[in-house]
Amino acid sequence: MNYRRVVKIYILLLAFWVVLVFGVRSVSGVESGKLGIFPTDFKEDDPKTRSWFVYTLKPNEEVSSSVTIQNKGKERAKLRLYSVDATSNKDGAFTLFSQGTRNDVGGWIILDTDKIEVPADSKITVPFILKIPLSATPGDHVGGIAVEGEEEVDLSTSGVKLVQRLGVRFYITIEGERVEKLAIKNIKVIESGGQTYLSYSLANSGNTNLSPKGSLKIGSVFGSSQMDLGNLGEILAGKEIEGKYKIEGAKVLPFSVTLDLNYGKSGSVSKSTFFDPTVPVLIFSPLLILVLAGLFFLFRKRK
Repeated sequence: MNYRRVVKIYILLLAFWVVLVFGVRSVSGVESGKLGIFPTDFKEDDPKTRSWFVYTLKPNEEVSSSVTIQNKGKERAKLRLYSVDATSNKDGAFTLFSQGTRNDVGGWIILDTDKIEVPADSKITVPFILKIPLSATPGDHVGGIAVEGEEEVDLSTSGVKLVQRLGVRFYITIEGERVEKLAIKNIKVIESGGQTYLSYSLANSGNTNLSPKGSLKIGSVFGSSQMDLGNLGEILAGKEIEGKYKIEGAKVLPFSVTLDLNYGKSGSVSKSTFFDPTVPVLIFSPLLILVLAGLFFLFRKRK
């Protein structure tokens, strides 16, 4: 094997290593079907009340209202109706608990009935009383009224039976001291599928539901850039959500990421993390250089 051939092999191996290390980086920056449930009355100046029940009340206060259930189908619908507490999942989505969970708002709602029949192509209203207990703590509380079919839907092809379940939200604010407190937790930069992401979790340890607005600042030896993330969703009081944001552009040098959030009336929080994409290079480079050097001298010796 001649010297020129050995050099070509060395260059090819070196080129392969460069592509392997740098080439894989990113280079780019309630209504359902035939049934519906909604508040019977709403405030013209508050669009949210068309879909949700929204109240600001005091402990021991009581209000009366009603919920409307609509059946757009061609057959009479036999339904169950019940009140439950609510929560949010890790993505921040509002979720009603299963029937029987009535430790908070679900236990404050007293429905006039728990079983109804809604004729085809019609709707009915069901009265309820919302009674706030003396023990209710200040801040925001969530719950809902759920409606579901008494008869299961048989999916004959799979043998699975389903029950359609819908709900209407209750957002209740109990008067008193409001605590707005948000923390950024578990912030880190990760790589997945050839892309670079900022992963984070946000913890609301106050008693007020928060909808933070965020911005992202990325800094490196080439300068810094800032991006507006907009609204990051609703975080219920006492809950946490997780999020992930794609960091655009090729990242082959160390960089810092700072997440800035503004929430509530005047709250703000900021947290930074550092990411060094060259670490794998620093770890494997000496070993690769030794291997390449060994191959070079081996071929040269055989010449």
